[in-house]
Amino acid sequence: MYTKLVLIVAILSLSLCVYGQQNLSNNFQASTVVYKTTERVGYINSKFVDKKSSDTIKNTSRKEKLKDRLSNGEILKGAVINIAHPTMVEVVCEAGADFVFLDFEHGLRDYNDIGQAIIAAELHKVPTLVRLGERSLNLTERMLDAGASGFLFPHVETAEEAAELVSWCRYKPLGVRGSGFARASISYSGNEYERRQQANKDVVCIMIVESLKGKENLEKILAVDGVTGVAIGPGDISMELGVSNWKDPKVVQVLDEMAAIVKSFPNQSLLRLALTPEEAVKNVNSGANMILLTHDVQLIKAMYSGLFKDITNKINQAAKK
Repeated sequence: MYTKLVLIVAILSLSLCVYGQQNLSNNFQASTVVYKTTERVGYINSKFVDKKSSDTIKNTSRKEKLKDRLSNGEILKGAVINIAHPTMVEVVCEAGADFVFLDFEHGLRDYNDIGQAIIAAELHKVPTLVRLGERSLNLTERMLDAGASGFLFPHVETAEEAAELVSWCRYKPLGVRGSGFARASISYSGNEYERRQQANKDVVCIMIVESLKGKENLEKILAVDGVTGVAIGPGDISMELGVSNWKDPKVVQVLDEMAAIVKSFPNQSLLRLALTPEEAVKNVNSGANMILLTHDVQLIKAMYSGLFKDITNKINQAAKK
C-alpha cells in the first residue's frame, strides 16, 4: 500500500511539473532575477558565472533566513502543501518556492507527515511555515524542535492572542518556549545559549487575520513585538459577509482596507493568496511581500482537468476528419 502511494504521488508530481511548466511558468517568472551586465558576475552558489554562460540567474538566496530576505525587500513566493509527502514537497521546492506552507489545520495529517515534509524542504534549503489548527504551547514547541521556520496562526483577532502565540515561539526571557534538544539544534555549531538567542531572532510568526473583529484590531496586532506580519484572505471573511464570490466588492473592499493598514507598518510583512499571475501583481502592488499559491490538490485537479479536456477535444477532432 505504501509503495503504491509513493508511486502515485511521484506520478502526480512529475505530471504537475511538466504540465505546470508549460502552462504557468511562461506567465509567472518572478522566481527568476535577470541581471544585465557586460562583466563577469562572480560566484553564485559556489559556481563562477559570467555573461557567456547566462544573463539570467535564478534566485540563489535560499540559504538566507526568511526574515532576512523579507527585510532586504524581496518578494517571496510560497505554496500550500496539503499532500504532505516528501516527493510533493521536493517537487514544489525544486519548482522555485521560496517557502513552503504546511497545512496542519485542515485535512488528515499526522505529526510524522509534517516532520518528514519539514526535512524534505530543509534538504532543498527552503524554509517551512506550519499552519497550526490547534493552539498548544507544546505543539508549537515541538514543531520548532522539528525544524519549522515558523508559523501561520489562524483566526487571530486580538493583540493579546498574538502576544501569547509569539511567546510560545521564543525562549526566555522573551517568551515561554522550553529548552530541549531535538533535530533543529543538531546542526548549530555554537553553544546552546547562543542558539536560543538566534532562534528568537529567526522565528517567523505570521498572524492570519480572517474576521471583521480581527480587522478592527489589526493595528494593535501589528504592533505586537515579535509579530513578523499578517496574512489576509477571502475565505472566512467572505463567509462572514454572507457572500460566495471571493471577488465580491464587499470582500475586495475589506481586504484592500486591511492591506492598506499593513502597508502603514513598513517593517511588517503581508501575505496574500494569488490564484493567477495577475492577482499576484495586484497583491504586490497593494503591499504584499509574500505571495501564496493555491493548494496543491487544486492545482493537480486543474492540471488533470485541463489535460483530459484537451485530449478529449483532440480525439474528437481527429475522429471527425
